[in-house]
Amino acid sequence: MEADESLSSVNLTDSDAPIMKGKKGDFDTHYNVQSACSEDQIITFCDVVLDGNDKAQLIPALKGIAQNTGKRIHQVLADADYGTFESLAYMSDNGMEGYVPYRDMNKSYDDEPFHSTNFVYDKELDLYLCPAQRHLSFYREAKDVKRKQQFKYYRTDGCLNCPLQTQCCKKGTARRVIKRETRQGLRDEMKQRLNSTQGQQVYRKRLHPIESFFGHLKYNLNYNQFLLRGLEKVKAEFKLICLSYNLRKLATKLAARLTIYCSISTHNPLHPENRYPFYVVHHCGLAFRMVLNDWACIRDSYSRSPCTAKLLPWASIRAYNLLNLG
Repeated sequence: MEADESLSSVNLTDSDAPIMKGKKGDFDTHYNVQSACSEDQIITFCDVVLDGNDKAQLIPALKGIAQNTGKRIHQVLADADYGTFESLAYMSDNGMEGYVPYRDMNKSYDDEPFHSTNFVYDKELDLYLCPAQRHLSFYREAKDVKRKQQFKYYRTDGCLNCPLQTQCCKKGTARRVIKRETRQGLRDEMKQRLNSTQGQQVYRKRLHPIESFFGHLKYNLNYNQFLLRGLEKVKAEFKLICLSYNLRKLATKLAARLTIYCSISTHNPLHPENRYPFYVVHHCGLAFRMVLNDWACIRDSYSRSPCTAKLLPWASIRAYNLLNLG
């Protein structure tokens, strides 16, 4: 038996799980789980990926939400790990109002007066104003193939007789050059939106709905690791967890509606204000029959072939849309 020299390590427990940095800073075999929810905590998208970060996960999540719910997304709230140029451009192109910060968005460089962030950009004139009040004009554009980014470069001839040249320019260079990503304007708009009073109020809503889901799994249910092995099986397991969580939320909402029904059932059922509870109960029964039928399909298909994560129906989301809760 010959050893494969291209492999630096082999995971004998789960060959699909890569080594990545965990939340506590440890490096171990992990899966990266992704989930999104509505404001009333109904999971609208979930997935398990092998990437060690979330940079490329917002766009697939937004597409998945639209596909699962059949509804247009108007507002997006996510943490700074998702704030890439690609994500901001996708939200802008699809008419979504994003509240997604990016790394070091509000980092201050007051102790570095000649840092590029202290050069003021004029959008109308497409130029920069340096700390010495000199104009840096656009002179060329180049593409970074590896990073898949397009940059514009700005410079000025005023550096040659500027008294601050030695402090501003790098050693061995005669002029200061500012490099700007062509989509930097999207970040500037995002920063302005999030730092506004309204933006701060909106962004505070992000924390509770989605983080409470993970908190419930980890601390209430003590669910800290997957029971199955292999990416496809793990995806199926996580989708079943999210499905169960949704059914629990829907049951809670259903109980609240039934309480309303019982409280007014002694009144005239033909009165317009009293018809709604009967309508809700009827459709709730229909919705949960759909859920039970789909659950049987999940159970049967999973018992035959565990690798059917992509075929699992979103029964709870269908029930949620039918009930029109929230």
